[in-house]
Amino acid sequence: MWWTRTPGRSEPCPNSDYITANRLDSARGWAVPSTHMSAMQSREIQLKPEQAAYLDEAVQAFKLEDAGKALRCLINYARENPDKRDEIFSEVRCTDC
Repeated sequence: MWWTRTPGRSEPCPNSDYITANRLDSARGWAVPSTHMSAMQSREIQLKPEQAAYLDEAVQAFKLEDAGKALRCLINYARENPDKRDEIFSEVRCTDC
C-alpha cells in the first residue's frame, strides 16, 4: 500500500485510488496529478443494507467523495495485494445470514 499526501488532507494516508489515478513524484515523495486517467465505468451492484452502511461509514471517517470511492479503495487494495486474494475471495463468509 502506498502512503501519500492527498490534496486537502494534512496527514499521510493510504490512498491507493489516488495513487492509481495519479503518478508518484519520487523526488518529492507525494502524488501529482496525471495528465492521463483511465475512464470510469458505471456498474450497478446489489448491496445489503449493512454493506452499504459500511461504505457510508468509510466515506465519513476518511472524508471520501462517495461510496464509489470507498469501494474503489477496497478493490485497489485487493489488486495491490495478490497474496491476500485467497483470503479475501475463497472463504465463504455469511456475516448476516
